[in-house]
Amino acid sequence: MNKRKGILLGSLTLLGLALSSCDLSLSISSSPLSSSSSSFVTETSVPSETSVPSETTSSATSSGTTTSEDSVPASSSSPMSSSHSSSSPASSSSSSSSSSKTSSSSSSSVISSQSSSSSAGTSPFTPFTPASGSYYRVHPVKSADGQSLSVYNTDGTVNRTLQKSSTSDESTWYVDYEDVALYYQGFGSLPANYHFGTDSSDKKEAYASFGKKARLYTDDYTRTSGYMSAFPTPNQYRYFEADIGGTSSYASSSSWSRGTYRLVIVYDGFKQYNSTDTVIFFTTDHYSSFRECYNYAGGWSNLFNGEDSGYGSYVMPETVE
Repeated sequence: MNKRKGILLGSLTLLGLALSSCDLSLSISSSPLSSSSSSFVTETSVPSETSVPSETTSSATSSGTTTSEDSVPASSSSPMSSSHSSSSPASSSSSSSSSSKTSSSSSSSVISSQSSSSSAGTSPFTPFTPASGSYYRVHPVKSADGQSLSVYNTDGTVNRTLQKSSTSDESTWYVDYEDVALYYQGFGSLPANYHFGTDSSDKKEAYASFGKKARLYTDDYTRTSGYMSAFPTPNQYRYFEADIGGTSSYASSSSWSRGTYRLVIVYDGFKQYNSTDTVIFFTTDHYSSFRECYNYAGGWSNLFNGEDSGYGSYVMPETVE
């Protein structure tokens, strides 16, 4: 009897231990801490994986832009390479803008070029018809190529052409007063047959070189009196005279009288014209009276008083642009 009780108690004890072990296992598997810990690992893992693609996307975009722009040389340390190769959209825009500016500049250059080309064959001033009692001058017409000079009529057509003067070409030894005046305006110098100086030795030297077409011109003057008081107010009192000849006796030998025909060339023009255009006057009577050159074919003022009276008053011309 006692032996059965002992066996029964032992079985009950083993059964109790087995039940306790089962409860402990169930308790561990359903623990909230274990579940929470598992959830935490998952949540931190997902953002980490999400952020990596984001960086990869950014890197891929940058890489894609670089590849499409062929800008690897842009990272080069060469300043030229860097300036000529660009990988950023802003640089691409800048390049496009620069291209646009270049195109615009080219267009402007063409227009300017066409304008210069046209002006070489058309009147450099607005054509006009002189009216009775009105006086018009134009700005001095300059040689476009330094070799020839077009002399224009008031209607804008070419009256004649003067060639650059040389000592070897007698056809360019100009002596007509209008030719000489317009030549000076166009080329900024007198024809080759003009010799500096008015002494007897200068006359001999000039005559030996140019014969009957020898002409003389003076040094600069700065006087403020005499015939200069008959003109408008100079920007600067600096001028000189060029002989025209005018009579058959001029340069008829190695010794001659300079005569009374002169051009007076005022370098910097007059204040009343609001410019520094050279202005030229012509006298046939040794300064008693003058005419002003208006810088076109046949363009001369009426006679006006120089150092003598009775010829008329000076009239300020209107400048035609």
